[in-house]
Amino acid sequence: MIVVSDTTPLRHLIAIGEVDLLRRVYGAVVVPATVWSELQAESTPSAVKSWLQSAPDWLQVRRPREPEPGDANPDILVRLDAGERDAIRLAVELKADLLLMDEADGRSLALGLGLPVTGTLGLLERADVLGLLPDLPVTLAHLEASGFYLSARLRESVLDRYQKRHGIDF
Repeated sequence: MIVVSDTTPLRHLIAIGEVDLLRRVYGAVVVPATVWSELQAESTPSAVKSWLQSAPDWLQVRRPREPEPGDANPDILVRLDAGERDAIRLAVELKADLLLMDEADGRSLALGLGLPVTGTLGLLERADVLGLLPDLPVTLAHLEASGFYLSARLRESVLDRYQKRHGIDF
């Protein structure tokens, strides 16, 4: 399975100590060199930078070769940062099975190109389904504490599905 990730899922999964879910759910993950650079920016939390210093071999860094997709919709393309653009380019080039991206415009462009897309929440829900995550509600709280924006409606939706999966009635 070929999985390409943008910056946000990696950054927040590292920050909350759940980055190994990527390996456990997908095996290996590919990131563009621009995402690798974004993860080392000055504003990046020190825990993320430390993790990157001894990044595991299941995380592969590649540079896309193809021209940028989305020429038909330059308005969307211009709103994406370099990491998002390169993650989409790399996913197209590698014919990825999945693109991990949280940013709405990037997801929209990727879906328009026929790429399967999920985000950080999708990964966490998949890990919960597979029994790899001990407590999804606690993990969501940690995710929000790490600076991940989660609307009340989306949080409720994820927690409703969690309750149904586990037969929990609050």
